[in-house]
Amino acid sequence: MSPFATLPSFSTPTGLGFDGSGNLYSAGYSTDQINKITSGGTVSLFANLPAGSNPQGLAFDPSGNLYVAGSVSNQISKITSGGVVSLYATLPGGSNPYGLISDGSGNLYVADGGTNQVSRITSGGAVSVFATLPGGSGPVGLAFDGSGNLYVADNGSDHISRITSGGVVSLFATLPSGSIPSGLAFDGSGNLYAADFSTNQISEISPNGLIVTPFATGIASPRFIAFTPVPEPTTLVLAGLGLVSLGIVLRKKHPH
Repeated sequence: MSPFATLPSFSTPTGLGFDGSGNLYSAGYSTDQINKITSGGTVSLFANLPAGSNPQGLAFDPSGNLYVAGSVSNQISKITSGGVVSLYATLPGGSNPYGLISDGSGNLYVADGGTNQVSRITSGGAVSVFATLPGGSGPVGLAFDGSGNLYVADNGSDHISRITSGGVVSLFATLPSGSIPSGLAFDGSGNLYAADFSTNQISEISPNGLIVTPFATGIASPRFIAFTPVPEPTTLVLAGLGLVSLGIVLRKKHPH
């Protein structure tokens, strides 16, 4: 791994997301800010969220709007390309939203660690339950495969679950004992990558879910991960070095 960008002190970077121009955005859990990082690694403040949001997951819609999961506020914020922040949706009481992803058709999906559910939010902001995971799962990271199945990192069970477009949940892969999977990302070959907050590594999982191998090790408590878009589609970027004061975004070139 090599350093890509250093964020302001006490940022505690968590969620990651790329816009259509290849700029990377990072959620500052401790600062309630969203930072923008250019392809050259230059960092600037993009938007301030309401105090106490403690942002986690990020997701862009096809129109370039950025959505942010407020893990403490139970709210999903919408940020325009110009940095204007507004409330998009509020989840039920007891929710603890983490991962966030868009399906490209105007729907958002939220991994809710407080209810062990994945919620779906329509383009109009209506919230419903898309799927319920087994008790104690603690869903965090989300990723879609090329067939429209949604994958969920079960923070409390060492498992990666797969959810069909109809909301049917099944076990996809089991990580080594003691793992705490967090962020997820697919590469162009259908391999799934999981950031493991406990073992300080990124695991690579084969398309059939049967082979789990270390992809990168020695990373301090990785949270969310993402693959860079074109013209550099094979670089894995990760952020969220635990709950530490100095935020660093790292990247590693994919060997495949």
